[in-house]
Amino acid sequence: MVVLYVFLALISLTIIVAVGILCGRICVELIRDRNDNMNEVLWFWLGFAFNIWAIILTLVVKNRKE
Repeated sequence: MVVLYVFLALISLTIIVAVGILCGRICVELIRDRNDNMNEVLWFWLGFAFNIWAIILTLVVKNRKE
């Protein structure tokens, strides 16, 4: 059972990193269209960090029942 959990954790980590890279590349492409002189590496990591922040918020924030 532990092997299954490790395998699923590796798959989920791979998906998170792949989506982070995709989000970073999208952010770079959006910035490149606006201004060619911008630092692409900084915007890539900002897009990657936004992905991680979105995952954390998805896991932490809960609906409030009124």
